[in-house]
Amino acid sequence: MRRFCHGLLVLFVSAAAACTTPVDDGSEAPARAWEVEALPFAVGADQPLRMAMVRPPSFRPDEVGLVDQGAVIVADLLYDGLTEVDGSTGGLRPGLASTWVADPTFRRWTFELDRASGVSADTVVASLAALVTDPVDGTPPPMTAAALTAGFDAVRAADERTVVIELDRPNAGLPWVLSGLPYSVVGDDGAATGAYEVLEDDSASLVLRPRDALGAADRSGQVRVRWVDEPVTAYRLLVDRSVDAAVVGPESLPDAERRFGWTPSPTVGSRYYVLNAGAPALRDRASRSQVIDAVDAVDLVRSTGRADLVALHDLVPPAASGWRPGEPTDGATSPAGGSSTTFVPLRLASVGRGPAPLTSALEAHLAAAGHDVEHSSLQAADLASAIVDGSTDVFAFGWVAPAGSVDAILPPLLGPGSPANVARIADPAVGELLDRAAVTADDDARWDLLDRAHRLALDEGTLLPVAATGSTLVAASAESELVVRADGSLDLESSR
Repeated sequence: MRRFCHGLLVLFVSAAAACTTPVDDGSEAPARAWEVEALPFAVGADQPLRMAMVRPPSFRPDEVGLVDQGAVIVADLLYDGLTEVDGSTGGLRPGLASTWVADPTFRRWTFELDRASGVSADTVVASLAALVTDPVDGTPPPMTAAALTAGFDAVRAADERTVVIELDRPNAGLPWVLSGLPYSVVGDDGAATGAYEVLEDDSASLVLRPRDALGAADRSGQVRVRWVDEPVTAYRLLVDRSVDAAVVGPESLPDAERRFGWTPSPTVGSRYYVLNAGAPALRDRASRSQVIDAVDAVDLVRSTGRADLVALHDLVPPAASGWRPGEPTDGATSPAGGSSTTFVPLRLASVGRGPAPLTSALEAHLAAAGHDVEHSSLQAADLASAIVDGSTDVFAFGWVAPAGSVDAILPPLLGPGSPANVARIADPAVGELLDRAAVTADDDARWDLLDRAHRLALDEGTLLPVAATGSTLVAASAESELVVRADGSLDLESSR
């Protein structure tokens, strides 16, 4: 059953006065309604949780980019999905649905909605309809990570409180997938379905209150957001103790680590480089091994100077549920070492006007190992053509999974025939393991199968994990325990 955070969150901050707000011209502005004295905060008292961030373009989960943590935080507070992840334990818990069950094929799932949510089955169906292939003309859903991962054939209301989801393929991990923000349900006319609703919203601030608030005068459990023009201003408000937490830019993070004890928390945004097995220079496994052996992900990330990146050694960020770092897997082969002593020229391609810091660092690593590297900045359509015709050897690839579980990350990236399998993973054993995982209900057993597929896929030497996006949320006190989920959202129910 969905439990609102009212009365559950305790966030301690250092006491300081905040009766005036610094403005850019050095003057002081009168205190706004959202500003209150910075006393130790606890839900149940009058003190709200105060945050600062750049205002996102949208709060709707179907429009929010998962790389914008501020947008993710607000959208997640306003809208719930059928299930949700417990940010402190990594376990799955009810969201809008109180129970769910699959048929023996794991292609038909039935979700019973929690009556206390006030959300009907028709509302859920209407919200998820964009991820369903059109039954009339067969038009597929948009090519997004959410659509690729969901595999919806149909979503329908069996009655007022029952939602039935039919899939185009078995998926025993669907409840984990549906915990992701892109599957959150938007109410009629954009109405909130989550723990919070909008009380006030203007160009300077946003006030959210629990949907179970006792009345207009009840301020307990409120979240008050101060909008700023740039992340550095949000950080300045945090330093001044005018807010309890802020979504800041990477330039502020080194100081935040010294001042507040901030440490990076990986989220689901991942950066990989793909070695094009269709390119003549890298069709040989030994040649691909040379490229992989030349790159140290930790040193690569360090050399960018970006504190908001966390080195990856696997395809799955450490924050994701089901991630099993370094465990041996049956049937996995040891990566073949590079035997060639001829370092072929490499053509490195990425989308954008110029090489990103990671791409520039990768060029330097490969050059230091003896490779001549030529970089091309391409449009997305041109990059796709270059991959298919083999005219690029290495290309940048980012993946933002729609949920914090391996169920939402590995099958789309590794599955035979999946449009996201850009690394051309072709080992039949990988497909067999994925097929077995898709019909394995036990989470631990399924995650073990997915991890074995993961290890075998990496052994092909076509995927080079490099970095995960790190959380840029900073709290004003080391005593604060704001729980950040793998998708960058705040789990206020688990926070202390």
